[in-house]
Amino acid sequence: MSNRVTPPCEAEGCRSPGFIACAYRDRAGAECTTHWCSTHAASYAGHRYCRRHADTLAGLSTPFDGTPPLPLVDNRAASLLHWMAGLLEEPVRGLLEERRRALTENLVTDHLGAAGPPTDPDAENREWVRRWQLVEHTTGHATITVSLAVDEADQKKVTVAVNGTPVHTGEPPWIGRGEKTDAGAMKRSRREYLETLVAAIEADLDRQRPVTGR
Repeated sequence: MSNRVTPPCEAEGCRSPGFIACAYRDRAGAECTTHWCSTHAASYAGHRYCRRHADTLAGLSTPFDGTPPLPLVDNRAASLLHWMAGLLEEPVRGLLEERRRALTENLVTDHLGAAGPPTDPDAENREWVRRWQLVEHTTGHATITVSLAVDEADQKKVTVAVNGTPVHTGEPPWIGRGEKTDAGAMKRSRREYLETLVAAIEADLDRQRPVTGR
């Protein structure tokens, strides 16, 4: 008879047994050691993960040959990129759409909202990038590019740029708060941070290509 004790679910405030171990294994072979209940475990491609690593894998779902070596188990860069890209998707598309020259430009975004492959997939630290672009029909030239980037070497910092020029660089305010945080305060913090990013993008776009008739 086994005396093995099931660890508790690691979601804050959850008292359920953590029957589900995160299946993530990084490029060095290290495993995620967290455990979750069925409610708080996340699913991706038929496997169960902690939410961070499910987001990490979703953030790597890009149309290139092969899968780049997976980020180290304790590195949040790809996960943060994927999560922040989801927040920015709608407002950034809206800002670009109202500036798009309908007869000559298409609005192009990275596949499935995920990160583009790193320039050097085998580098010790990689930068993960999400792009939204206005592209000319005939030449394929990008006339406007809004990008979001998170580097594995500085995994808590996001950089937002317009045509390669950073308009915001910083750490989302909810990262590293540690102990219990009021859910309402956290929600407000995320909303206000998103508004800050969108305002910075819009201000630079207005400088480069103002919306006519406004």
